[in-house]
Amino acid sequence: MRLTKQYVYALLASIPADSSIDVWFQLQELTQILKQSDQYVHALDVKAESFQNLRTILNGQFDAMVINFLEVITEEGMLHRLETITEDYYLILVEENILFDVQVYSANPLGEQIKNQIESLIYNRWGENSMIHYQINKNLIGGIRLEVNGAVIDTTFRSRIDQIIREVQHGSKK
Repeated sequence: MRLTKQYVYALLASIPADSSIDVWFQLQELTQILKQSDQYVHALDVKAESFQNLRTILNGQFDAMVINFLEVITEEGMLHRLETITEDYYLILVEENILFDVQVYSANPLGEQIKNQIESLIYNRWGENSMIHYQINKNLIGGIRLEVNGAVIDTTFRSRIDQIIREVQHGSKK
């Protein structure tokens, strides 16, 4: 197991389950902040005692457990790996079905009304902890293809045509 994933599992074990999504958003925000001040990140990796200054700046804006986690990875010389840790955190949330990564593929851009209907269906089925990403796939003839945490829900015309072709070639299974 990658070292960064070990840190992620330790963080997940240290926080209440209902705050895991919020912690992910905070990690993303910290990653962006530290990306903007790259030189400071490398200085912190070397000088863990400088963390107290950062703690003062971050206090009140971020969960105390997230700040503590940041201090731990700083002391371990891993602060420069925060982006990888954040990516691993997201992947583990998806693996554990805490967060649902929903990819919506369509042949053409979807209108707001259709997007609202799709989002409503997704939230009703998988809850509010769903990250929805819309993508255009010109190989689709029509319809929508959903991938939820890697599982495919395919309602495209292309899928139906492929099914009919298989049935014609191999005989209907009815």
